[in-house]
Amino acid sequence: MRRKIISCVICALIFVATFVVDVPKNTRASSTTIEYQIGTVMIGPPDEEFWSDWASDGDLAVANYQGLSGSGIIQMRVIALSHRVEYQIGFNDQWSAWASDGDVAAVIYSVIPCPGFIQMRIIAPDCHVEYQINFNQYWSQCASDGDVAILNYSGFTCPGQLSMRATMSVPTQTIVDIDPDTLNLKSKGNWITCYIDLPDYDVNDIDINTVLLEDIISAEWGDTQNETLMVKFDRSDVEDILLPGTYNLKVTGELAYGTKFEGYSDEIRVIDPGK
Repeated sequence: MRRKIISCVICALIFVATFVVDVPKNTRASSTTIEYQIGTVMIGPPDEEFWSDWASDGDLAVANYQGLSGSGIIQMRVIALSHRVEYQIGFNDQWSAWASDGDVAAVIYSVIPCPGFIQMRIIAPDCHVEYQINFNQYWSQCASDGDVAILNYSGFTCPGQLSMRATMSVPTQTIVDIDPDTLNLKSKGNWITCYIDLPDYDVNDIDINTVLLEDIISAEWGDTQNETLMVKFDRSDVEDILLPGTYNLKVTGELAYGTKFEGYSDEIRVIDPGK
């Protein structure tokens, strides 16, 4: 097997794999920074504008307002560090234009119907983003990746609050190699071995207790070899969930500080010579 060759060849393979790995397939989200504000403008006289402070990474951005006039503006802006982000905000059937990268998305309203709804959506093309919006005690459901978060309300109070929160995650490149490449269901053995490489992170930071195969089977033990984490799965547990065929097995886990990863093996053949 390829893991038995000399260490310099292993390093070369890892270096090449870093550039040829199928990133969308071998990725899982890890946390990063997204910053956002939400606000209102009461069209006067007098005109009054209320912006929340900047918030980030799931914290609440809260805009406190003293009153709501018959016409006004609801607005938001979002910045994602080193990543492009696009967003809209809506009030009932009206949507703002798409805004991006810290520009203001603003929707104008002329009446405040009760009941009614406020809505928002955020897209980060190369990331995963989740978000909610709040109007006093009314929260939208959590939406993600361009889906609409709809906040239904039945009334409003003055003074009051308009708020939002969002989180964003970016792909973590993960290289997974499973040994054996062919699994004979009639063979006797104790372990399935998995090798995990995280080019952007130190594998020593992986919490082995979080490593799972196919979201079901926990790693029994592990060790670091040549900057690669080797973990062992109980062979009988793996055989219990596989039928003869070919598979790209999924491996997931977390680093000690919460960053998650997900990767898929090269094609694994499962055979049963007795059938």
